[in-house]
Amino acid sequence: MRAVLLAALTAVAVSGPVSTAIAADLTPARAPSPAATGFYAGVKVGGSGLDLSNRSINYGAFEYTEGDHFSGDDQSWDMGSGTDTVFGGGVLLGYNFNRLTGFPVRLEFDYYARGRGEVNRAYDVVYNISTNGVPTPEAANLGQHDKISLQTALASLYFDIPTGGVLTPFVGGGIGAAFIDHTVIGIENGTDTFSNSRSSTNFAWSLGGGLAWAINERLTVDLSYRYVNAGTSTVAKGNWEPLTATTDIASQDVTIGLRANF
Repeated sequence: MRAVLLAALTAVAVSGPVSTAIAADLTPARAPSPAATGFYAGVKVGGSGLDLSNRSINYGAFEYTEGDHFSGDDQSWDMGSGTDTVFGGGVLLGYNFNRLTGFPVRLEFDYYARGRGEVNRAYDVVYNISTNGVPTPEAANLGQHDKISLQTALASLYFDIPTGGVLTPFVGGGIGAAFIDHTVIGIENGTDTFSNSRSSTNFAWSLGGGLAWAINERLTVDLSYRYVNAGTSTVAKGNWEPLTATTDIASQDVTIGLRANF
């Protein structure tokens, strides 16, 4: 009886590890986390305050003869600043280095398009003109009506501030290109005197931050703000008159976005 019991215990001891090994071989491998690669893509929409500042009209020095001899001084007039609120939307692609290095930094590329913003201001000015060498100044009400469409393509670095929870604040900045469509309507004494357009590409930079909410490993929603500086745009009248209109362009974007982690 003792020999039989000893044999049974020996069989159990030997078969235990073997059974465990076989079970391990038959157990399916756990699928990797859907966010394991660190790559993500997303969309965002929101509102933008399109800021047009340092707006000015410059009338360069001129001289011509048409019966009488006319000449004028080089003059510039401040046309003030203004902000127009527009709707915008964009797409993004990024990589979260935290997946690879443990350092909470993201590299993100985004393209964002905004609706057309308009600012129109008019002021009383005096043209310093001479006729046949005699000063003949002319008073006028001069207006600058700017219409701006701004699109940006930026590469940004964001630093995620770990909280240990599902909410993660972040800050960052970026550089890239601003694509500007700028139309200017010049208004003198209430009448449109010229209209011209110009498209240009400027260097752009941004600073901003926000708050991200991890719904699960795959989806993240964020609310963000950023300031984008798009440089300066100048449009000339386009004929013999040395008349140009200039404005600095910036955008303050408030957006809500959805990111899908791969």
